Amino acid sequence: MADDNKSEPRSIVDYVESKIVSIYVNDFTEPSAKSFYEGIKQAQNTGQRVIPVFIDSYGGFCDELVVMMDLIEASPIPVATIAVGKAMSCGSVLLTCGASGMRFIAPTARVMVHHVASMAWGKVPDMKVAVEETDRLQQLLFTKMAKNCKKPDNYFLDILKERGNTDWYLTPAECFKHGIVDEIKIPRLETEVRVKHRFV
Repeated sequence: MADDNKSEPRSIVDYVESKIVSIYVNDFTEPSAKSFYEGIKQAQNTGQRVIPVFIDSYGGFCDELVVMMDLIEASPIPVATIAVGKAMSCGSVLLTCGASGMRFIAPTARVMVHHVASMAWGKVPDMKVAVEETDRLQQLLFTKMAKNCKKPDNYFLDILKERGNTDWYLTPAECFKHGIVDEIKIPRLETEVRVKHRFV
């Protein structure tokens, strides 16, 4: 007589684990900088060889941009930057921070470069100090951007000056011309998936 309490083991899928972490940058704020840090840290535990950073942003605060730039530079894993939709203001600088050969832009995306804006207000002496600090920060960011693009330190500031210091919108082809990106395409991401099973 068959034992009704016994049955063949069944394979149950516990979960599906993706082994790639990608980061999406939409703005440059303290919460987004923290999320960026968490993404970089998490990616270092997956075994992935590249960290994709998708940029779709109108910009934000320069201090948070600097945080993201520092995290990219300190990452032991190469970071690929990919502009989708828009990479403006802080986004344009971050786009240049990808590893050599790993800076991409979608054929439909657009980029905008412009001067750093000062948020100075209050007493005149304090405003003067704030403007000086803004100028120092601007020089730091544009020098870093130029070096990323293998250009002279004042390359982008000189172009902005020639254009009357107005917002500078670039097409993907222009981004490639000025060394902001390496390729005009969205790279294909290969995701390794591991399925966990248990038998009951």
